[in-house]
Amino acid sequence: MQKIGILVNNFGPTQLAYCCIKNLNEFISNNQLDYSPIGFYEQLYPTCLPTLFATMHINEIYGYSANLITTDLNTTVKAVNSFGRKKIYFYVWDLEWVRMKQKNYLSLMPIYNNPEVELISRSKEHYDLIENCWNKKPIAIVEDFHCGKLFNVVGR
Repeated sequence: MQKIGILVNNFGPTQLAYCCIKNLNEFISNNQLDYSPIGFYEQLYPTCLPTLFATMHINEIYGYSANLITTDLNTTVKAVNSFGRKKIYFYVWDLEWVRMKQKNYLSLMPIYNNPEVELISRSKEHYDLIENCWNKKPIAIVEDFHCGKLFNVVGR
């Protein structure tokens, strides 16, 4: 059984949390036991749906020896600074840099262009924007946290 860590800001009422929990629960319910996902959160909120998988605070990733799927800039930085993990996959759910007040390319470039981080896009449109802005091609397109496709990419 392959362990996979999924890092989110929180499992509260957000579209990311809803899609993540819903799809992970369906994946687990369908007896697809090749993978053992654990959700790691930065902020503790009541979950928007009951979870069928373990959840822990993000501090627990230090020494967690498995592939990690991050979902935003903060969780990606924390994953890069952790030890014990195998690979880091940044599932670019949101184009965060678009809404930043001060868009500082030089401060974001080390995250998106980090050789330790593989990018996964949420859509073809995101794929094109990521490639155009960061000059790095995502390794896959996975829509709306589809766990079967996501785990096939991460489990390679």
